[in-house]
Amino acid sequence: QERFKDSAISQNVTADQLPESFRVKLTDPTQFAVVQSAFSGRPGVDVVQDQRSILEKFFRLLNVLRDGALAIGFASVLTAALLISNTLRIAAFNRRRETNVMKLVGASSFSIQLPFILEGVFSAIIGWGFSVGLLSSLKYVIDERIAPLLTFTNFFTWNDVWVASAYLLGTGLLVSSLASTLTLRKYLKV
Repeated sequence: QERFKDSAISQNVTADQLPESFRVKLTDPTQFAVVQSAFSGRPGVDVVQDQRSILEKFFRLLNVLRDGALAIGFASVLTAALLISNTLRIAAFNRRRETNVMKLVGASSFSIQLPFILEGVFSAIIGWGFSVGLLSSLKYVIDERIAPLLTFTNFFTWNDVWVASAYLLGTGLLVSSLASTLTLRKYLKV
């Protein structure tokens, strides 16, 4: 979105009516060198201020925070898989009589493992519901309380919430079903 793109004022203003400085906000601040080289030395341009030293520290901090968030996310997925695995091992141990009876009557491996896999998937769906509720509540608080105070920045949209919800559901189902299947193959030995 460009502001004042086709404004009549821009066609009627002369160079002497422009302010002494002109501020440009880059959509990609990492491309500052390209903009600086394009405008330095042009007629009417005295200096292009380089605020890279300030911005580079800020972007380094953002990159460290992003990498930390990714590491925490991967650790959370691993922890969830281990919790699901341990919970299913306990459930299989508690239901060993039922599974032994099912083995004796000739039930297939899939029919013995299916209730445990469905239990893991159902737990993932419940966890997904809680996370979507928390994310939606956060979005509501940001829209109602924080966004009116901080008008200079854009926050995430409802579309972002639904996309994140879809990713959460897919990841939850994938992790729970894989952890369930791998744990049950090893532990039940059907």
